Amino acid sequence: MAMVKVTLGDAFRVYIKPSLDGRLVIRKKNTIRYSEKVKAINEKVATAKPAIRAKERCLRDHPEFGNRCPIKYFIKYLREEMKSAVR
Repeated sequence: MAMVKVTLGDAFRVYIKPSLDGRLVIRKKNTIRYSEKVKAINEKVATAKPAIRAKERCLRDHPEFGNRCPIKYFIKYLREEMKSAVR
């Protein structure tokens, strides 16, 4: 019987995301979450639209960036918006 060698590529997907300034994104393959708690959180986030609010806050607080918020600032504002959206 032959042994199959499992690699990290079999368990995770790694890709470059241009919208994050070319940063690597690592996702576990076939991760599907079905719990009621997760569905409720997803519904809250979908109605709150935290990414739009985070971008608006970033551009309002930092007019020197014009119409594009740098990713490091956007992540900071998005984290704050996500916390308030999930509560």
